[in-house]
Amino acid sequence: MKGKFKKKNDCCDSCDSCGSACGSCGAAPMGAPMGAPRAPEAIPAPKEPAKKMPNEEPMKPVSAIEGAPKATLTVESEIKNPFELSRRYEDRVAHAADYSSLTGQLFFVHADGGLWVLRYAPLWKEDPNGGSIVLARGTTMDSYHEGDLVTVRGEILNQKSSVFLGGPLYRVSDINLVDRDSN
Repeated sequence: MKGKFKKKNDCCDSCDSCGSACGSCGAAPMGAPMGAPRAPEAIPAPKEPAKKMPNEEPMKPVSAIEGAPKATLTVESEIKNPFELSRRYEDRVAHAADYSSLTGQLFFVHADGGLWVLRYAPLWKEDPNGGSIVLARGTTMDSYHEGDLVTVRGEILNQKSSVFLGGPLYRVSDINLVDRDSN
């Protein structure tokens, strides 16, 4: 192509005359002085053929082996929340409009030195306190167990009970056992 300038679009992929510095055509890299040696090309290492063990048979999938038990994968569709009400208590929990009286299920949480939580509404029910309160320390809980259904009377002290739990802190003035799961 004497007398004409070659455009980048006119050259082929293996040519470096366009300034791409690919090094395939033997031209010096772009910006190098004319006649400079080109960069050496990397030569891939020869691939070794895979070694086959003598008398090796291809592996069959377990399902193809006659008499093999069929494998089944079961995935539990629902993971139970540790603060979920027992189904037998769902229709028995309640609260007064001012939260002065609550009936709910007790849960013990080992965070923050050990706290008792009372769930008075199911997880799915809309509630400003999230359906649970944290009992303030000082409430005597020796006669109660986790899972008990109890009625408490008292008052909400503040909306944030603990850095670990979201329910409000509740000062109990009276607590009574309603039902205990026999399991």
